[in-house]
Amino acid sequence: MQSNHKVAAEPKANADQVAVAVTPRRFVEVTGLPVLARMQVTDPNRKPTGAKRWQRKIARSVHGLFHTTLGFRLHGTLTVVTADGTRVPVRIDARQSVYIDFASRDRHGGYEPAETLLIDALLPKADVFFDIGSNWGYYTLLAATNPSFGGTVFAFDVQPAINDALAAMTRQLGLTLVHVMGFGLSERGGTVEISRERHIHLTRVLNAPTVRQKTIAADVKALDQLDLPPPQLIKMDVEDHELSVLHGGEKVISRNRPAVLFECRSDGGNGAVTGFFTERDYEIFAVENVTPDRRHVMLRTLQRHGAMHHGPNVLALPTERRNFWLGL
Repeated sequence: MQSNHKVAAEPKANADQVAVAVTPRRFVEVTGLPVLARMQVTDPNRKPTGAKRWQRKIARSVHGLFHTTLGFRLHGTLTVVTADGTRVPVRIDARQSVYIDFASRDRHGGYEPAETLLIDALLPKADVFFDIGSNWGYYTLLAATNPSFGGTVFAFDVQPAINDALAAMTRQLGLTLVHVMGFGLSERGGTVEISRERHIHLTRVLNAPTVRQKTIAADVKALDQLDLPPPQLIKMDVEDHELSVLHGGEKVISRNRPAVLFECRSDGGNGAVTGFFTERDYEIFAVENVTPDRRHVMLRTLQRHGAMHHGPNVLALPTERRNFWLGL
């Protein structure tokens, strides 16, 4: 019988590119924000002008006064689509700008679409997923709701308030296979100073904070110190602290050779972060874009061009398992 269903054609790729087949799905969305938070939801790709600009400024000021300075509570709702397709509303602390940022990006082009689709395609090949720099839990939820994953998730973040919010969310959803660790990762265990940002999702470890910077103390541990199941897949987004995390987990990574998707804007100077992986016989790919039909994510190999010439999101695959991860 002839079918009318059209299969998406394999996109054309040059010698430096790889097309990874992906399947779009909707797993989380903001379904309720208070008025002051909704007034701040704008297109992140366009600078607001005119009335919209003033609306956003006023909303931010009033929001900051009542809910940050005075501490008034403000709640919103996320709706999470679980692995069996059930839509579950989750109460969130809408004082946190992280949810406004997510709503803005989700409504205007998608929230990290290439990275989301790529991780979602790789998850079924893994049993243990490490979300390093989990923030409010977007990628943790991506893994927990993937119907073909069913593995264990370990979420690490250096921001105490974010950890509390993510732990509360996992309890509401009954995600027994998600473990919110409650600390960040670094080169060694101890206490670090982190930035105290109004935009809590931009929190970063400060190696040498200045007198004027507002900071708070946070707990960190080295991955090699932890007695955890070995990861097969890692997502890492730690705001320029990547090299410290890698040095603290050198044994785990060298022994278990997981696939690692990471944000790498500065690369630690002279390609140090990507160099960490190439020295261990990893192949490095830049995550380029999603094809218009949203059925493939395009990757570009970096070795031929030099590790520093890439966008911020990079996939490192152990050479001996390259084809396994890429479905080749």
